[in-house]
Amino acid sequence: MSEWTDQTDWGDQTEDDLVLIPYHEPKAFHRSLRFITDDYERFLSKTEEFREQNDIKNCSQWQFQVDGQKVHTIYTSSQSGTPDEWSNSDEEINEYLNGIFEDREINFVLLVDTIFLSITDDIPDESMRLYKKFDLESLAEVVRNVQWRQPVPEVATQLLSEFICQHPMPNTNHRSGISILGRYLRTFDEDIELPKTGVDDEWHDWAEDYILSSKRHLTLRRKAGLLRYAHSLGVDAVQRKEGIIINLNSELENLQRPDAFQYYTQQHRNATQPFVDHLLERSDATHLRNITDDGKRAFLDRIATDYSFDEASETPAINEK
Repeated sequence: MSEWTDQTDWGDQTEDDLVLIPYHEPKAFHRSLRFITDDYERFLSKTEEFREQNDIKNCSQWQFQVDGQKVHTIYTSSQSGTPDEWSNSDEEINEYLNGIFEDREINFVLLVDTIFLSITDDIPDESMRLYKKFDLESLAEVVRNVQWRQPVPEVATQLLSEFICQHPMPNTNHRSGISILGRYLRTFDEDIELPKTGVDDEWHDWAEDYILSSKRHLTLRRKAGLLRYAHSLGVDAVQRKEGIIINLNSELENLQRPDAFQYYTQQHRNATQPFVDHLLERSDATHLRNITDDGKRAFLDRIATDYSFDEASETPAINEK
C-alpha cells in the first residue's frame, strides 16, 4: 500500500506525464475526495458547509499545485457505525426492519448480519475501522434490483455486483459480497465450497485483479461529476489508497456521458461476470451453469433458517476500506 506524507509530492507530473492527485486523503485513508475547486472563497464556504452536515464525521483541506495553479480540495469521511450499533434490541430492530423490508427480504438482512459479524469477529479491534453507518435501505435494493429466474451464473453475477455497487456495509463490502455469493450458490448445491480468495492481509492474485477493477469502477461510478470537473482544472489522474491510478484523460469521454452512473454500473457487472465464472471453476461447480434460478422468493425462503453458519472462512482477513 502506498504511503503519502507530503502534499507537495502531488500535483506534479508522473513518469507518464500525468498530473496526479490522491483520491484518499494522504494522511487519513478513510477520508476521500469530496470537493475540488480553484476558487478559494468557494473552497472556504464549502468547508464550513460540510462541517455543519450531520452525516459528515470530519473533513480536511488540502491544496495542490496543478499546472502552476493552486487547486483546493476537501476530503471527508461519513459518520461511522459499530457492530454493536447493528445489534440493538430485537424490538427496535424488528420495528425498523418491518418499515423497510417485505417479510422474506428480512431473511436477506439476517444473512448479511451473520456474515458481517462473523467476518468482523476475525479482525482485531485495533485494526477494524468502520467508515460509515449501515445502509439498510440499500440492502433491500440489492435483492430487488437483481433479475431473478435466469441461469444461475447470471443471477450470481448480478447479486455480487449489485451488493458491491450498493456498498451497504461500513466495511468489508467485497468480502461480504463474496460470502453472500457463496451462500446463494449453496442453495442449489450444499456441497459447494468457495476457494479462499486470500491469506492473511493479501488477496490471491486471481481475486485481487477483480477487487482492484471493482474499486476502480466504483470510484468512477460514484464520482463521475467530481472527476470530470477535476479534469477541467488540469488534473489528469487520481490515485486510490491501494495504488490504483485512474487516468481521467482516457476516461473523459465516458465521464461526460449523461448516463455515466448507469454506464459504470454496467461496466462493474461486466467485470464481475468472469470473476464469478472463475469461482465456479475453482469450486468445481460448473454444473450450475445448466441450472435456471427459480426466483427471489425461493432464495429468500431457503436462507430463512440458517443464520448461524460461518462464512468468514471463505474470505481473507483483510481490513478492507
